[in-house]
Amino acid sequence: DPDPADPPTVRWRWYRVEPGGLTPVPGQTEPLLPAQAVGKGSAVRCGVTPHNGPIDGPEVLSDPATIINTPPAVAGAAVTPEGATVTATLTCEALAPGDADGDDVTLTYGWEVNGEALDDEADPTLAGAFAKGDAVRCVVTPSDDQTDGLPVTSPPLVIANTVPTVVDVGLSPTPAAVCSVLTCAVGEVVDPDGDETALAYRWERDGEPLSIDAQTLALDDLTPGETFQCFVVASDGTIDDAGLVQGPEGASNTSEVQNLPPQITAVVIAPATASVGTPLTCAPEGFSDPECDPEPSYTWAWLVNGQLQTETSDTLDTSALAPDSSIACRAVPSDGFAEGNPVLSPAITLQNNPPTAPEVALDAPDGADGTLSCVVVEAATDDEPVTTSFLWTINGGEPFEGEGTLGAPQVSHCDRVTCQAVASDGLTEVASNVADLLLPLGSDCDD
Repeated sequence: DPDPADPPTVRWRWYRVEPGGLTPVPGQTEPLLPAQAVGKGSAVRCGVTPHNGPIDGPEVLSDPATIINTPPAVAGAAVTPEGATVTATLTCEALAPGDADGDDVTLTYGWEVNGEALDDEADPTLAGAFAKGDAVRCVVTPSDDQTDGLPVTSPPLVIANTVPTVVDVGLSPTPAAVCSVLTCAVGEVVDPDGDETALAYRWERDGEPLSIDAQTLALDDLTPGETFQCFVVASDGTIDDAGLVQGPEGASNTSEVQNLPPQITAVVIAPATASVGTPLTCAPEGFSDPECDPEPSYTWAWLVNGQLQTETSDTLDTSALAPDSSIACRAVPSDGFAEGNPVLSPAITLQNNPPTAPEVALDAPDGADGTLSCVVVEAATDDEPVTTSFLWTINGGEPFEGEGTLGAPQVSHCDRVTCQAVASDGLTEVASNVADLLLPLGSDCDD
């Protein structure tokens, strides 16, 4: 300013260079022009006008300048999800992509595993290309319609261990018997990492845990109605701060202990032929159990003439029973838990015990002149009352029944007389020996 007293002052104005001349950029009166005010590719000039108050000096224009493209940028990149395993699908997330020119930003992706770039992997997601322990990174490159921005590499994501899982845990047999050995079977153990695995087992009895870690369960006190279930977990040896890492627990079906009753095919009484006083035994035959091999046990009953007796053992004392009694026994088999069907034996008829044979002697102290006596030397014995009758013969004639004596008028001198006692208990007769006597000679005898 030629006038030293005036303070120098300038004004700025920006112009867009267009084919028809210069067009002021609205609102741009500062020394700095935001590029987005005119857009990339535009040619601009700035004009400076000095003034000292009311008087302006001539405006001075700069040379033209062209606004060039600004490359897009991203603030960073990250691989998600945290803790991913080999079965996961990884995602590359671009952080705060942008373009100073306001252009649309296109992102391209690349992937690295353990520092090695993966060919043909250009999607924002990645699956199946990594293993446990691999360090995976993604690379994000922004671009607009003119140029690429700087590529950004994510921090590494280390692929975590995948716990093994058990598939199709089954408990057999179902149902179980009281003698069964229970087996817990695993259909398949799946470990996506391909690690070697080990199995651990636990058991529950009626919902209560058992302190048994084994694939099989053999107990000697199984009871019908109880239920069992087994549970299995798999591990691949991985240990963390809490200890051994195990997969999810697999539960089996439940198995209930059931019991089917035993059966017998027949019952017989031994001996098959018996008389009063003979001890009888009830003998079952053909014991069988459909599940186990238990020690047979039985419940016994005896019937005499269709009437239930008080005896409940397998033997019966018949000494107080009457001959011709009809006797049967019934046996009910048991395996200790359940009873099978009762089986009744064929009946036997109790035979009579015959009296013992008496022994007789013929006594005639007076010969034919006195009484002849058939003397019972040894009487018959029996469980029942015994009656005794006598048979006589004279000189070989027809036997005739009489008393134990013959009077003198019935015999003559020189007769041969026999007697025999017959003991009867009402059912059976038993004859004694035959006593024989030749009467002595007398006046009536013929030479």
